[in-house]
Amino acid sequence: MKSLSILIVNHEAETRAFLKTFLVNQGFHVSVARQEKMLESTIEKIKPDVLIIDQPLCDIDLLDRLARYRETAMIFISSIPPESLAHYRRIQQFQKQTNFAFLEKPLQEDELLHSIRMLTETTSEKTRKKEQ
Repeated sequence: MKSLSILIVNHEAETRAFLKTFLVNQGFHVSVARQEKMLESTIEKIKPDVLIIDQPLCDIDLLDRLARYRETAMIFISSIPPESLAHYRRIQQFQKQTNFAFLEKPLQEDELLHSIRMLTETTSEKTRKKEQ
């Protein structure tokens, strides 16, 4: 089985380095990006299996832009949970379109690994069903 490809988007160098080292040691192929600006072109270029992004889910514009990447599992890491009913509704819609998890800071390594496994298994199931 091929190693999963993970793209980490985080503006903090220390966090990017920690996540990359941790995930590489777990056997994943990891790429990193510092900024959200080039996110879509980077996704198109490397086609990651998993996107880990340090961004609050209340960024509705970001969710709208990411919704087109249905085959990419997404993990949002933030200390800011969704705030309003409108955000929750948009997130529910986003969840129907995509496959994502929300992890709160401080990040727990076991939760991250569990989320990666859970999301990629779900994505694989969706792909198999489409192919049948």
